[in-house]
Amino acid sequence: MINHQVDERHHVVIIGSGFGGLFAAKALRRVPVRVTLIDRTNHHLFQPLLYQVATGILSEGQIAPAIRDIFRNYNSMRIVLGEVEHIDPAARQLAVTELDHPVTISYDSLIVAGGAVTSYFGHDDFRRRASGMKSLDDALYLRGQIFGAFEEAEAETDEERRRALMTFVVVGGGPTGVEMAGTIADLAKDTLPRDFRHIDTRKARVVLIEAGPRVLAGFPDDLSAYAQKSLEQLGIDVMRKIVSRVAGMNDDIRLGNGAAGGFSQRPDDVIFEVLRLFHFFLHLRFRSFCRQPRWKVCSLPREAPPSHLPGPRDRQSAREMEQKAPRSLRHADSEPEMQCW
Repeated sequence: MINHQVDERHHVVIIGSGFGGLFAAKALRRVPVRVTLIDRTNHHLFQPLLYQVATGILSEGQIAPAIRDIFRNYNSMRIVLGEVEHIDPAARQLAVTELDHPVTISYDSLIVAGGAVTSYFGHDDFRRRASGMKSLDDALYLRGQIFGAFEEAEAETDEERRRALMTFVVVGGGPTGVEMAGTIADLAKDTLPRDFRHIDTRKARVVLIEAGPRVLAGFPDDLSAYAQKSLEQLGIDVMRKIVSRVAGMNDDIRLGNGAAGGFSQRPDDVIFEVLRLFHFFLHLRFRSFCRQPRWKVCSLPREAPPSHLPGPRDRQSAREMEQKAPRSLRHADSEPEMQCW
């Protein structure tokens, strides 16, 4: 005889399997509640590495683990592959489309962590010409656009059109914008030159546009200055203090610059960076991990020899690794030359 006993534990429903939903679900693991996690995809997406998928460094599976695999040991959790269509706070119910079938899910507590969509800052017409980078689909689309531009340039005979195809503009000097611009430049200068016969990919132009006075505005001044210098050494044109930001976009990008009066750039692709606040949240989150005695996630100062940095295959404990490091590298909170992330 089958026992159809109703589970009367407090029911927590989480919408979204991003970082917010993931941390919420993990925090409830040992709480006497039952949890339902709803997401329209079956994977968690590590968004900070989307740029590496977009530039071909990583495959999509490396940054998108399956939700069911992550929570395989959470016996009290139910995972629903579906999309929330309506929330009824009075009745404490959700209208969900699960695999094309409408279902109703009741809840006692609701956590909404649905994430965000790409913002074009009031210029939705830019969407036709510029892709955001919020999902795997966005990253794969950008990968096709970036590599496709080089392929088109290889077949193009008109020199002006070829220069346009090999020009990439990244709007936004936050972490994702800086990473994206640097990776495209590395790709063009180090990875692709031997792959083409009629073009020199090292002549590709990468432009990074930032409205503020410096790139990586959410980080300390010294890191921002170091990033600026590194970008320029890669040959990236960093345009800052763009007072009126991106003013228009058709075949050309029109900028209003208080110093120079204006700028027109004709790119083949434009990549919008809109994850600054999200990355800054991760920055703070990892800083909190640094303060815990068991973990230190740090970047070494430039003058430190490479031997002080444990490799990925190093199996020693964190305590042993810390003892091997110089004294100046042991205390992240007291030594200014060591930057925790």
